[in-house]
Amino acid sequence: MDDLTGAVPGDVIEYEGEVIFDDDSAKRIVMGGGGGGHVAIVFYHNGGKKLVTLEQNLNDVRKVTRQEVDFALLKKGKFRLIRPFEKNKKVNKRKRSD
Repeated sequence: MDDLTGAVPGDVIEYEGEVIFDDDSAKRIVMGGGGGGHVAIVFYHNGGKKLVTLEQNLNDVRKVTRQEVDFALLKKGKFRLIRPFEKNKKVNKRKRSD
């Protein structure tokens, strides 16, 4: 899913490699700097390309934090938006066989 305007709470943002957001001021967010990735959950859509996210292990903070991310300020890196299950879509449950 490439269109951020369709982002809804619960969607997953998967960052690939090092991702840098920079608004040419003191605010600079770097995710996945160790060559790995980073994952965030959409808390809500704040208009345009702005999402409020819930994240853990960002900037050496081990607890879950909430922050607004403006994807218009993306300077480096890639991400994708994933919707784990469509709303009201039934999940195929399998019976356990022993």
